[in-house]
Amino acid sequence: MAFDAYIQIDTIPGEALDEKYKKWIEVIGYDFGVSQSTSATASSAGGATSGRTTVTNFTFRKYLDSASC
Repeated sequence: MAFDAYIQIDTIPGEALDEKYKKWIEVIGYDFGVSQSTSATASSAGGATSGRTTVTNFTFRKYLDSASC
């Protein structure tokens, strides 16, 4: 699924060409993840028990431009 995405960082002006997002940074890709471990041990309610949630960093990719410096 293709879509346009932009990010605004207060002190870093971007070069997005879309008039609605002037001086924002155009995002060409991103990564983000969340995982939660489960146990094969049944809980008192009958379902599997779950562990802590782990959240990974949000990283994005962009074209090389003035915001890259």
